[in-house]
Amino acid sequence: MLIDTKGNIAFKGHPANRPDLEKDFDALLKGETLTGKGCGAAEAPKEEDPKADEIPEGYKELDMETVSAEISELHEVLEGFIKDEDMKNSTKELSRAFCVLVLEMKYSPKTGKYIGAYNNHRVLQGRKEHCDKVTAAFVEKVKGTFEIIERVKTTDPKGTCDKGCKLEYTKET
Repeated sequence: MLIDTKGNIAFKGHPANRPDLEKDFDALLKGETLTGKGCGAAEAPKEEDPKADEIPEGYKELDMETVSAEISELHEVLEGFIKDEDMKNSTKELSRAFCVLVLEMKYSPKTGKYIGAYNNHRVLQGRKEHCDKVTAAFVEKVKGTFEIIERVKTTDPKGTCDKGCKLEYTKET
């Protein structure tokens, strides 16, 4: 890397890529700019992206301490679900039962703030009475600053979904 007298990068790359380094040093000492591949003058000046400070869709500014404490508390709640016999029996009857926290964070060194997409995916599929029990437990105990994304597909006792299609399940061993 070669730096000019103003402190700017004049050349970035391997010295073997410059035809005459001695001439380059002399030119830089005279205040001239270098040209060619890897030279600062040859590189297009990077303009500030006006959208760099915008928060992307689905993201929001997050307080890391709050999110961290919330995730720790929810870990205990979800562990409690595993030990709850009533919850076990209801989820056992569902073909799908998920409650997943997804946190995607980005840090902006320019603003010094964290932005993120913080979502709670709840996916339930099975008989309505079991979906309702599990959903009620989620509503009561799984609370936070996250966005809830819920997909529930219920069936009647005959295995027909709420849209009238026949759902067939195969048990894997």
